[in-house]
Amino acid sequence: MGDLIDISILGNYYIIILLYFFLVTSFLAITVYAFRRKWAVINDARRLAVNISVMVFTTLYILVILEIVFCYIYTPSDSWNFTLSSKRWFQKYWKPVNSYGYRDYEPEWRDKVLFVVGDSFVAGHGVKDIDERFSNALSQKMEEDWTVTILAKCAWNIQDYIEILRKQNRRPDVIIISYVFNDIKNHPSVQKTMAKKHTIRLPGGVAKVMVNNSYFLNWAYWKIRKQGHVEKYTTFLKRSYDNDRIWSDHTSNLDTIINYAGETGAKLKFVV
Repeated sequence: MGDLIDISILGNYYIIILLYFFLVTSFLAITVYAFRRKWAVINDARRLAVNISVMVFTTLYILVILEIVFCYIYTPSDSWNFTLSSKRWFQKYWKPVNSYGYRDYEPEWRDKVLFVVGDSFVAGHGVKDIDERFSNALSQKMEEDWTVTILAKCAWNIQDYIEILRKQNRRPDVIIISYVFNDIKNHPSVQKTMAKKHTIRLPGGVAKVMVNNSYFLNWAYWKIRKQGHVEKYTTFLKRSYDNDRIWSDHTSNLDTIINYAGETGAKLKFVV
C-alpha cells in the first residue's frame, strides 16, 4: 500500500478540480461546435447522439461535484488508514497531539496516575472530538488528585502495550487495558497468514491511477472491497483464537501485563 499518492499534501488540489472542470466544459463546447450542422437535422441518429452526449457530460459533471464533496465537505473515517478519505480525516481531526506523541492533552501529573492503554479504539479513531472518548469521560469523573492519560496509537497490539508500559518513568496506580478482538494479530503465525491471504491489492493500470488520485473513486473502491474482506478477516481471527499454540502464546503476553501490574502495585482492569 506504500505507493498510494496522498494528493491532499499538494495543498492546491482545488486547482486540479478546476482544471478537470475546464477540460470537461471545453470538450463539451468542442463537441457541440463540431456536430452543430449534423445535429440541426432531426432524425434518429441525431436523437441518439444528443442522448449519449447528455449522459456522458452529465456523468462527468456529477463526478466533479462528487470529487468536491469528498475532498472538502464529506470526510468519512474508516478502519483503513491508507485510504485518501482516512488520511484527510486524520489531517483534519487528529489533534491535539501531546509531547509524548499521543492524541491527547498534555498531562498534568498529580499524585495518582491512571493509564488507559490500547489501540485506535482508545486513541479515538473515528471520534472527531477527543472529549467524547471514554478515557476523557473517565478523567472528568475522577477526583482532582488523579491524572488520566492514554498510551495508545492506531494498529497497536498486546506486544506494544507491554513495551510502552515498561518504558514509563511514572508508576501507575491504575492501568486500564482496552482489549480488542484483533489484539491477537501480533503473533508471528497470524502475521504470516495475514500477509499471504488477507492483503488487499490495488487495481492495476489506469484504474490504479484513478483510484489513487480521486477522493471519490478511492472512497468508492475501498468501500466495495471492504465488504467481503471484513467478514473473512473476522473469521480468520476467530480461528486464530481456536489455535492452541497461538492462544498459549497470546495468554503468555497477557500474563506479562498482569505481572507488570503486580510489580508496580497498580490495579489492572481490562475493558473488552
